[in-house]
Amino acid sequence: MHGNAPVGAVVANAGHTLGVAGLVDVPVAAGAAGPLSGPPLRVAPGTHGSDGLGDVVETKIPPRTLADRPAAELLSALARDRPGYYHLLALGPLTNVALALELEPSLLTLFRSVVVMGWAPSDTNIRRDPEAAARMLRAPRNRLVGVGVDVTATVVVDDETVRRLRAAGTARAEFAAALVERYILRHQRTCGRRAAPVHDALAAALLLRPDWITASRSRPATVVTDVDRAAFLADFLATLTMDFG
Repeated sequence: MHGNAPVGAVVANAGHTLGVAGLVDVPVAAGAAGPLSGPPLRVAPGTHGSDGLGDVVETKIPPRTLADRPAAELLSALARDRPGYYHLLALGPLTNVALALELEPSLLTLFRSVVVMGWAPSDTNIRRDPEAAARMLRAPRNRLVGVGVDVTATVVVDDETVRRLRAAGTARAEFAAALVERYILRHQRTCGRRAAPVHDALAAALLLRPDWITASRSRPATVVTDVDRAAFLADFLATLTMDFG
């Protein structure tokens, strides 16, 4: 969906990332082109490059399995078909979730849990579609976890991370190294430090390992306030450098 690049670029990026990960049968659905109100967002090249993936891939692996319906329809269908089976991880603006709620008002109660990257009104994913975020907060739900930038920005990777990824010698580790290096360089230009935060990866990891949440507040949802950085970073590197055969 809209976020760090136009929808077409995001679909291509998802396809390539799944291809590198060896998950080519995972369906990719196109999301909304813009927020609930207003025109599609114009995203200038910046933190995520001109293509939304740091401009580190010359030829991308196309998605093998393209869904025949929009992301909001697919989300609501998956939730209804297997209630209590799936988790929902939202790493961009919440437009697709809000649109899926129009189709299935009990959507969030049908997922085992919902983890959102971003929480404060100033966080990019909330700021780019505040109405969608408000609708999500008003909806009935089971477990909702918010991971704000104030937390994700405290977990960083650096040149040693790049070195260890490249030393693994696998396609997935090299891809990760190129991305990490791209964001380190960007962060150095903007902040003067050769290190970069691992925003989305941390949110995804906390979905799988909620025990890495070391502090949180409980209203209006479980809002993460601190994490086990050492455990996350060790697992981050171990997973990306693992030889899956």
